[in-house]
Order: sequence, then C-alpha cells, then structure tokens
Amino acid sequence: MTDEEQIRFTLQLIKGDAEFWKETALDNMDQCYPPNWANDWVLFRGHFKTCFCNCQQVERAEFILTMGKLVQITNASDFLDKVRDTCQKARWNNPAQWCTMACTRLKKEITATLAGQVPHDWGNFVSTVINMDKDLQHAQNKEKHSNPKKKALTSNTTSTSKDPNHPNLLKFKLSDDKRKEHVEGGLCFKCHKKGHASKDCKNETMVYKDTKKAQVANIETTLEKKEDFVKSN
Repeated sequence: MTDEEQIRFTLQLIKGDAEFWKETALDNMDQCYPPNWANDWVLFRGHFKTCFCNCQQVERAEFILTMGKLVQITNASDFLDKVRDTCQKARWNNPAQWCTMACTRLKKEITATLAGQVPHDWGNFVSTVINMDKDLQHAQNKEKHSNPKKKALTSNTTSTSKDPNHPNLLKFKLSDDKRKEHVEGGLCFKCHKKGHASKDCKNETMVYKDTKKAQVANIETTLEKKEDFVKSN
C-alpha cells in the first residue's frame, strides 16, 4: 500500500470514543489542501501519538479547558476548530462535551442568543454558531458605518455653539460658593448688584468676575481721588 492507503486503512480500524476523531481526520484528508500527514506515514504516526500518547499534552489541554483559558477572540469558525482540537488532545471525544465547552466560551452576545437552544450535534452547533457570529459582525459593521453621521452631527452642534447668534451661556454660570455669596450679600444673579432681585433686573447679564474687576477698579479710582483731594488740601 502507499502511505495514504496505509493511513486510511489504519483510520478505518479506529473505534469507540476516538471514532469522531477518525471521521475528522478522514474529512481533512479529502480537503483541497490536506494536512502534511495525509500522505506520509511517519508524519501520521507522529500526529497520532501527539493526540493520544503524549501525557503532558493531555494534561495541558485539560488545564486549558478546565481553567477557562480558551475563549473566543477570533471568528467563530477558527474558535470552534480550536475547541475541537483541544478537546481531542484532552481525550474528550464526546461531541456533546465540545458543544457545552464551546458554548461557555463564546462571545457573550452569541451565548445569550443560544440560551436554552444549544444543539448537541456538533455539526449543527458549528453551523448555528457561525451564522450567529456572521450576523453579529454584520450588525457591528452597520453600527460603525452609522457612527460617522453621529460624529458629524456632534461637530455641527459644537460649531453652532461658537456661532455669535448662539452665545455660550456657561460663562455666566456661578459656582456654589459664588451663589452663596450672592444670597448672603443680597446680590442680583444677573448684574451682581445690590438692591433688586434677578427677576426684576433690567440690566444686561454680566460675567461675575468681570463685574468684580470693575468694582475693584472703581474702589481704586475712588481711593486715588481721595488721596489727591487730601494732598491738595
């Protein structure tokens, strides 16, 4: 027999818990681009031993599966292939186990959609998850395309706030301390002068700090006039 015939004959002899692994291997051999071991007996033996005879690899695969190290960060197809391969390395050859393990490690959006309707057949599970992942990607791409419009709308809103016809009212806002100062001093909240309330104020709205500067300037001018008057006397 050729190496390929010998490999196929050997795979046909596999039964029991590893039977699904056998079917996967035969499917891989029939692909357009089969794995390197598909027509090389030595490489196939190494691949077989890696999956079933390497105790350290089994322990490592079990650790990855039980400690939550395997999560979906790629597309669903690649992730599910990794789940299946890791389960096989850990000698978890029951497809129902693969479905359960994959379901708890998928994206939250897909897991929420699958709640209560997880297929136990691996083939159906794979096709269902891949379709859900495609729908999710499509929705996310659609949202990304709609975001620039929102940004443009935000920029337009920002530009109108700089428009002289739409003055910025934030400069007239008072802090808590300044509001307290107005209440205790009986000052108008609009022009910041004594003697009337803001609802009765007929003056223009003033910025408080500008008003205080003007008051300080008036006091200094008054003091200078008094000094000049004293000196002249």
